[in-house]
Amino acid sequence: MIPRKYSYNKNLIQKLGYAELVSKYNLYDELYNNSIYYAVDSIDYHLTDIYNQNINPLNILLGDYFNFTYYDKLKENLDKLAMISNTMEKNYIILAKDNFTVNDIKYLSTSLADILLSFYNKELSDLDKEFLFTKFCENYKEEFKFLLENSYINKNGEI
Repeated sequence: MIPRKYSYNKNLIQKLGYAELVSKYNLYDELYNNSIYYAVDSIDYHLTDIYNQNINPLNILLGDYFNFTYYDKLKENLDKLAMISNTMEKNYIILAKDNFTVNDIKYLSTSLADILLSFYNKELSDLDKEFLFTKFCENYKEEFKFLLENSYINKNGEI
């Protein structure tokens, strides 16, 4: 398998609410923002794969292990690189699971925004976390409906 090169999808960033966060919190360092946007696109790619039943946890875990397109932006800043690496590791573990909980979805929807704000020594408000969770669920409603119907989302959880 040749690892996929990730792109920065401006439409996705808009739909998930990141553009509003950038404006609200004055987050204008292109290097930091783009590193997060590439990671967001990676999550999108894997969620779409699961929805399309191209489910292979090995692709999730190994495909990104060998492709650090979004990490390349932070190669000169090891502290920030470690932060995004640890967060993406947790995101990939969630995506590789047999089923998700609502808490998993909340983590997927807010973890990268939390990291983005921490790059600027700021914190994401609870209201903004709810905003991001709502945007995430709206954007992936078809995928989540499919995942729920096919037992990928834990029905005993909060859903």
